Amino acid sequence: MHTHSAVSAIIRAARNNSLHMKKQTLLLFAFIIPLAITACSNDEEFEQPEFELSAEAEDLTGGYLSGWIADAPFDELFDPYADADSDQLVFDNTSALFPYIGQFIGNDGADTEYSSDEPSPVYQDTADYYNDPDWGPVAVYAAFLYETDPVWLEDFHTINTVANRMAHGSTLSGRGRPKYLRLHQTGIKGTKERYRTAVYRGYNPLSGSFLLAFHQQGQVVFETAFRCPARVLTACLDKLNDIAEQMGLDVPEWQQAEAEDLEKTDAEDTFWDAQFETLREGDDDTAAIAARTVDSDYALQMEDEDHFRLSREVDSGKAMLEFRVKDTNQSREAFVENAQGLEYWRYPNNIFLTAADAADDGVMTGRARVHVGRESGRVLEIVYRYPGDDEQAGDELRALITSLQIDKS
Repeated sequence: MHTHSAVSAIIRAARNNSLHMKKQTLLLFAFIIPLAITACSNDEEFEQPEFELSAEAEDLTGGYLSGWIADAPFDELFDPYADADSDQLVFDNTSALFPYIGQFIGNDGADTEYSSDEPSPVYQDTADYYNDPDWGPVAVYAAFLYETDPVWLEDFHTINTVANRMAHGSTLSGRGRPKYLRLHQTGIKGTKERYRTAVYRGYNPLSGSFLLAFHQQGQVVFETAFRCPARVLTACLDKLNDIAEQMGLDVPEWQQAEAEDLEKTDAEDTFWDAQFETLREGDDDTAAIAARTVDSDYALQMEDEDHFRLSREVDSGKAMLEFRVKDTNQSREAFVENAQGLEYWRYPNNIFLTAADAADDGVMTGRARVHVGRESGRVLEIVYRYPGDDEQAGDELRALITSLQIDKS
């Protein structure tokens, strides 16, 4: 299981309108409660894949994440446990200031919050936090992934309102502050065979304007966040390249950028949700359904709102997904319980999938099911077909199924 530095956050309201302002600066802080706690674990956990660190990741990090990120060029490392004994409970405000750090989604739709139902893309991660005299609260994060598949950020992140009540006696919304913050893409981004990178800016009501840099290089993810008011974008860009140099990261998109490239844009193509196409809008009875078709050749054909297809031509025929939304008298819990068994494999989001069988005409056919009802029972039944001599098409179809986005909000 990977390790997270996610302890309960305490939010402290403050703002800093200047990069170098020393008074009224929101600092990272912690307080200690003399309370013994017992760690709990789930007896039945999703089986994670075997982990093997690539030579590239080993060369970049030395195989030791904590030692690697210690090279980041910031001062005054924050240690919330410095004054705590082993039997004391420590609260800090790191997740309130940096709710987006280490929060991303794997290529199969699983997120970085480990649970017994979904595998995480992260094998191991670590973070350092600083109360830097020039840059204020700073986060430096790194992770080893099980695979080299892309991971994706979300553009909205919730601020911990429970922690805020402990600090203020009310919720964020009750004090006129939003419960979430939004990341905005800047003009600095790139996707190459060797890496994916993007730089974001946003505003946290607790600490002001900030910059977030994301960089994935194979099995390694690196992130850093620090204060970045609009009037000092040149200094922010210089700092970003200083960080890259110290960390051994060769990122031409950062090196060649100008200050104006750090301006916020309306682009969203680096976020997880932007990878999806809506297949069916949600309503009172049925969740919205979306498929990850961006940058693919799969076209949507609608019969009606409860019957639709995704298909594309392949060398020896057609690869196709056929979707039908049907009524069922099963609750979501009963559906999941009844679907588990030898016939179906269970995937994240409780999508159940069968292997494909060959028919006389050489077309491979398989099935999948997922509960999509809100209050009433509704099930999405999927049939997938592809030529028997084109297993790549089969892999594409199964990937489309297992990454379906079912939004029941």
